[in-house]
Amino acid sequence: MKPLALALALLVGGDGSLPVVRSVDELIRLAPRRGPVVLHFWATWCAACVRDMPEVHRLAQRLGQRGISLVGASLDAPGKAGEVAAFLEKEQPGFDASAILDSPDPKPIVERLDPAWDAQLPATFLLDASGRTVGAYLGPTPVAKILDDARRLRP
Repeated sequence: MKPLALALALLVGGDGSLPVVRSVDELIRLAPRRGPVVLHFWATWCAACVRDMPEVHRLAQRLGQRGISLVGASLDAPGKAGEVAAFLEKEQPGFDASAILDSPDPKPIVERLDPAWDAQLPATFLLDASGRTVGAYLGPTPVAKILDDARRLRP
């Protein structure tokens, strides 16, 4: 099996779907590396998110060089998991792990990451090794800013 196909098989269910998670901690556990992690929230129905995917890909490449995981959290409905997986396969944003976030009550997610977040998409959060939010980036992905902030977390 080719490396990309193997990676997709590990991250995507056998039926082409994605794992469904309900909390930030579950998202963090999907990260293949321990330490700081970047969580990127998006959806296929969000035009700004789709336009942002090239920047997400650029961020993924740069974070990977620094040993920091990028986890994608789709806010699409769990029933759309196959469509989300197909979108990810086509767009190749470079997430180290992906899931659908299914949280009937978004309040715990928002409070955990940034109480000022109004669930605007796309949204990206930098978490330190203990899982504490150290950077919140709402709207288009500011690659240079995230990388600069991440640099402060690692020697």
